[in-house]
Amino acid sequence: MLSSNFVLDGLSWQNTTIYAFGTAAVALLISYFASEGYKLSHIPTVGSPLPFLSFFSAFKFMFRAKSMIISGVKHHKTLCKVPEFDQWVVVAGDRELMDDIRKAPEHVLSAMTHLDELLQGPYTFGTSTILTTYHLPLLRGTFTKSIPHLFPEVLSEVRDSFFDVIPPSQEWKALHLQSSIMHIIARVSNLTFVGRPLCQNKEFIDLSVRFTQDALKAAIILRPLPSIIKPIVNYFISNISETRKKVKDLLTPHINLRREAMKGGSEYAGKQMDLLTWLLDEAKGEDATDDALTSMLLFTNFGAIHAPAMALAHSIFYLAANPKYVELLRDEVAGITSRLGWTKDAIDEMVITDSFIKESQRLHAGAYIALIRKALRDFTFSNGVTIPKGTTVSGSAVSNHLDEKLYPDPHTFDPLRFVKMASESTKKFDITAVGLDLIVFGYGRHACPGRFFAAVEMKLILAYLVTHYDMKFAKEGVRPSDLTVGINVLPNPFAEVLFRKRV
Repeated sequence: MLSSNFVLDGLSWQNTTIYAFGTAAVALLISYFASEGYKLSHIPTVGSPLPFLSFFSAFKFMFRAKSMIISGVKHHKTLCKVPEFDQWVVVAGDRELMDDIRKAPEHVLSAMTHLDELLQGPYTFGTSTILTTYHLPLLRGTFTKSIPHLFPEVLSEVRDSFFDVIPPSQEWKALHLQSSIMHIIARVSNLTFVGRPLCQNKEFIDLSVRFTQDALKAAIILRPLPSIIKPIVNYFISNISETRKKVKDLLTPHINLRREAMKGGSEYAGKQMDLLTWLLDEAKGEDATDDALTSMLLFTNFGAIHAPAMALAHSIFYLAANPKYVELLRDEVAGITSRLGWTKDAIDEMVITDSFIKESQRLHAGAYIALIRKALRDFTFSNGVTIPKGTTVSGSAVSNHLDEKLYPDPHTFDPLRFVKMASESTKKFDITAVGLDLIVFGYGRHACPGRFFAAVEMKLILAYLVTHYDMKFAKEGVRPSDLTVGINVLPNPFAEVLFRKRV
């Protein structure tokens, strides 16, 4: 569920953009660009490679990343480099070279080191939280296997959260979609992370959502700054420490109750099936402290909230702008639930809903690049080109997602696209399938470990929404344009959607 993408509310995003530009300008050191440009001089450049002019190219990249990446891949075929304010990013446009990135071991091309730098881990989630990996087998194994058992409670939480977030009124009610969806997802996800009653605690859910937003804002501001001043700037711009303490205060009584129960053996009476329980079973040493468990749950919440919220917001924008799509999904959901009820088997059978979300992800993936890694040592691609230690390298997701050889009429939203593709192939085309054709959940060993739950959650929320609510925009039929900032693609944070409970 992790990626380098983010969701911010409108006002916060404006402030964050101002801070980001200011800190980026301060952080720009011509000598840095000169030295980096020299090390990567053998890689073709999108924009200007010259030290001073590269700043203006980086500024341009903030607003035109999509066209610059597509142009670079089209003209240079294999590898090119694009400018960010604090670094050059090497982009692979050739599928074989992307596969080189996927296959490279973590100690050579590191996804976790990149993520720690991107999210400014020591200042957001804690010194070693992002680099800690003991929870990943839990998410891939125990957590994923528990989905069928947890589904009835997940369905119940979806119903309750909709009732609270989108009140069942016969009158049209305007809501800022991102905030509403984030709170629904936070409640449903935390049912599986910490269980009841904490997942229904409004303060806990508000803090979880706020932490996700604040961590992203802090990362954007801090990342371009010299290391020596980051602690000082972080002190003035971030409320993360205060939010983490409040979350810890709410979590600690629940942690202590479970620790006390564990004294009688690991399989104690009333043991809850949720991530907190499994973390307590597995965590050792420093990882088992209240601080570390709090940071790990906040980090997991971060991954669980922001990416599904963006994917659902993009999908709901299509529904609100196109009533025919609402009817398409509504008919599928009604037909399947009339036979199977509201069960996981029913959700699994909703292939049109699945295709709808996946097609939205194809056109509005959270980022234009994927497979992003930090080179921990010099790395040589299969075509003989070497990048030096310290380079950030990636693959061009947007080029694949808009490849007309893979997707006829690639710029058109076709909700049935993946249903039709599945009928003509033995390959899997559901949301959870990973590969280079559509890179939204990662690929290879770093594919999102929580994607199976995320898929069930997103399909269930969308199915419940079209069944119980009508939706539209105030300006009917017009889907709001995305907000793009550098490589990131965001659902319009200012957009309101009108909802009305169906009779």
